[in-house]
Amino acid sequence: MKDIYLLIPAHDEEVGIEAAMASVEAQTKRPTRRIVVSDNSTDRTVELARARTGWEVWETVDNTGKKGGALNQAWARLEPALSGSDYIVTMDADTILDERFVEAAFAKYEQAIARGRTLGGVCANFSGLQLDTALGVLQMMEYARAEKINRSRGGLAPVLAGAATMFSVEALRSVSRMRGHLYEPVLTEDYELSIALRVNGYTTMAPRTCKARTDLMPTVGMLWAQRLRWYRGAFECLRSHGFKRGTRADIGWLAFSLWAAASRWLFLVALTATVLTIGHMAFSPWLLLLFAFASGIRMVQVRDLGWKYVLLAGVMVEELYYAFFLEAALWRSFYLAFFGRTAGNW
Repeated sequence: MKDIYLLIPAHDEEVGIEAAMASVEAQTKRPTRRIVVSDNSTDRTVELARARTGWEVWETVDNTGKKGGALNQAWARLEPALSGSDYIVTMDADTILDERFVEAAFAKYEQAIARGRTLGGVCANFSGLQLDTALGVLQMMEYARAEKINRSRGGLAPVLAGAATMFSVEALRSVSRMRGHLYEPVLTEDYELSIALRVNGYTTMAPRTCKARTDLMPTVGMLWAQRLRWYRGAFECLRSHGFKRGTRADIGWLAFSLWAAASRWLFLVALTATVLTIGHMAFSPWLLLLFAFASGIRMVQVRDLGWKYVLLAGVMVEELYYAFFLEAALWRSFYLAFFGRTAGNW
């Protein structure tokens, strides 16, 4: 018997918790137990969660580790009764699962077992909940491209997204036994756990069949804070683990991303210097072919979103500004990770 335990860590999530729980209730393969782990909630999160039939609500005790600490407490409570063939699903309280998420993730484990593969985690390819602003559209396009990248890797993913992930109990125990607890108290606990699983020899995946939707950042300030946390957390986790199996590809990718970001900015500096010193620039028509090629790739990457997104991707202007924004966050995060004093010093 393979049981599935679903956990939703929640802190003051009264706005979205019911929709998240409803998406779990609609699953084609239902979890054995469904648990909301409320962490120091001061709103109606606990009340709303307890009002739904078939759910358990656990409240953390003296937790100072935020989401990771809440899940550590839940793991400590669950683990003694779990078998090695069981699974745990964690999902954020602002996530809406596709109705086949649990079924599709479980099927990937069954396939892995049949092929003798050590699969540690299966996460969702997530898209954004509707946000009818230019910033929302740009984030939707970014997530669509990330899904295409995962697909090109055969479903392999460097990060088991906190939005929704199914873990094997056997894989989680390998991490817990190694260090005495599951989640580390870091900025990006989901990414750090992904690294720990890969270091222990487990594969992490984001298959095309596993889908979920999550909140997008509604303001530039909130997006900036989110990306600083994501990027800085990634740098700090990789620095902590070092250059080893499970981290080499990620270190290479981040190094390439930093180089690419610097190259784009240096190119603009070179253009500006040319105009200021020479007074004009010569334009080569061959650049139009390069632009058309890049534009075509970007259009194909977002075609699943609809023709309006395809047209916007083809123009590339708004996305260029968005890329500069993300690259600035990346370099700021690099500085904070290696030269900043505290994680809160953003």
